[in-house]
Amino acid sequence: MAGVNADIVAMSLAERVATYGRLCLERLEAKSSVIEAMHASSRGEWQQTIYRVLLRYMVTKRNRVAAECLAQLVPYNTIMRECGTLRGAEALIIGASGLLELCGDDDYAKMLRLEFAHLAAKYSIVPMKAAQWSFECSNPYQQPLLHLVQVAALLHRGSITISNILSCKSREDLKSMFGAIISDYWCNKLGDATPIAPRLGDMRRTLLGINFVAPIIYTYCRSLGHVDYAERSLHLLNALPAEDNRYIKQWARYNVTPKSALESQALLQASL
Repeated sequence: MAGVNADIVAMSLAERVATYGRLCLERLEAKSSVIEAMHASSRGEWQQTIYRVLLRYMVTKRNRVAAECLAQLVPYNTIMRECGTLRGAEALIIGASGLLELCGDDDYAKMLRLEFAHLAAKYSIVPMKAAQWSFECSNPYQQPLLHLVQVAALLHRGSITISNILSCKSREDLKSMFGAIISDYWCNKLGDATPIAPRLGDMRRTLLGINFVAPIIYTYCRSLGHVDYAERSLHLLNALPAEDNRYIKQWARYNVTPKSALESQALLQASL
């Protein structure tokens, strides 16, 4: 039963459901501890914290260190000064990441380089090296350049705010919050045999709801002393579909099938 908790398997359905809430809260608490540390090192600025957490979960695990470096190099307040245009947001984020050097010499790439040269001088930015990012996955949807293009689109759209996060209660709310569209230029440039989809897919939005939105709600509301901070987070997780990954598939062998993200998060916690 590698990765599967025998006690959970042996429970009746009613006992299991009663245990899910506690396990999910344990998992939220672990994520909240990370966010609290990021908030403390962000001088108590919640939008900078949210921006750092967003970058953390927009990229793959292998690129989290690089994403944190980027968040420190180009803080949220700097981006807000330049994200009035999508081009400004892209030039600043992709340029500072060092990934512009991989974009070729077409007209748009040249324009972004010129824009970033101006912004780098304005904000004294020394860009990262492209080698700091991992490109091991061959799936175009897992490439760091696409993830940063998506981040730029989200920040330009202005939907990733604490008020929108606190208002998020359903899959439809996630669809609205993460509804930014990347340009045809990137869809075609970053695609393989077919163009990249312009919006984040439902599964990606769900994962952001689980790993980004719900923990921010939990941490932010608790920091303000709201007594319903846990209830708000669990309500959102209960409204989202269960994850379907190799860890959850292990539970299915023992006829344990989560019905929501709350239950799948509980099972992941039980697997530790």
